[in-house]
Amino acid sequence: MKAANAYLNIGRFYESIYTPYKLDNFKDGKSTLQNISRNFSHLFDRDMDKVTSTDILSWYHKRIKSGVMRSTLVRDYGAFKAMLNFAAKSQDGHTPAILKDNPIKNYSLPALTLAEREMLEEHNTKLESKRVIMSNTLKLQIQNGLNLYTEQIKEKRNASRAHGKGHLADLQERVYPHWFIPFCHIARLTGMRPADIYALKWENLAYNQFNNSTALIFTPSKTKKVNYSPKVTFPVSDELKAVFDIWKNEQSSTTGFIFRSERTGRALERKAHLTHWRQVKALGGVTTDLDLYSFRHNFISELCARGVPVLTIAKLVGHKDGSMIAANYLRHDETNTLAMLQGVGGINSINNNQIKGVI
Repeated sequence: MKAANAYLNIGRFYESIYTPYKLDNFKDGKSTLQNISRNFSHLFDRDMDKVTSTDILSWYHKRIKSGVMRSTLVRDYGAFKAMLNFAAKSQDGHTPAILKDNPIKNYSLPALTLAEREMLEEHNTKLESKRVIMSNTLKLQIQNGLNLYTEQIKEKRNASRAHGKGHLADLQERVYPHWFIPFCHIARLTGMRPADIYALKWENLAYNQFNNSTALIFTPSKTKKVNYSPKVTFPVSDELKAVFDIWKNEQSSTTGFIFRSERTGRALERKAHLTHWRQVKALGGVTTDLDLYSFRHNFISELCARGVPVLTIAKLVGHKDGSMIAANYLRHDETNTLAMLQGVGGINSINNNQIKGVI
């Protein structure tokens, strides 16, 4: 019992028990742990059963006044509460739980104030503006940026090889002289989250010899947990297959991570694309605040505009159902809607002798 009581300390429980549990069982465990530490390390010298709603309220007001979005605070508080809930459960079904009862299990964050609601509405309006189909002009700018970036990479490599670095690989004949170029095309053609593209392995590509088709089969990082791992089966189009084939032919290894660090051999860091994306946008003349995630918005929006069933889209992009897509991406074509509404509820087409003063 003394050993169990020692782990009542939040910091010790976090380091010795919860950290290995999250890292071993959850793909996004590291980021969750970082969120807990970043937000609640000031409580790490406290015992878990001594945490109060006042502690949480104080943290909430401090963070929201600093401009942190409520959705972020809900996520971070949820992560901390989940850790305490975990401590309040027996780990093997036999030994007593470390924490008898989570003292904040029934506590919810305060309701939004009027000012906070207005701020949230502004934020949602900005998000809404991103959930649209990219214009052809924007698409051409991005493609032009990728082309120029390709040439820039080749020119820099040629210059390096000509000035004492002849051991470096010649990139002149490469279609993709840099990993970001196929990475960007995959984002464009699949609507995948950047985190999921980083996690892709060559083994995720499954070829069906019976119908001569290829599918990309993977588990989205947001839902990759021990007991619940729904898989996405994404049919690979001809254009997407060409991207994979070209990149594969230009690589020394055709197993393991599709985009891997040359230094570690592991997956690239999840924000490795940011610098390259900024350069591509600058070269292409993209002046809008466009992030790579916009390819996902565009992918979903285009499928919605083509009349693809919402549940089909949901399965392709790794959603458990179509509710989020229906709420955020379905757009009514105002011209078509007006055409359908013409005459609805009207009386002009009805014989005046039949009206009798009743509509």
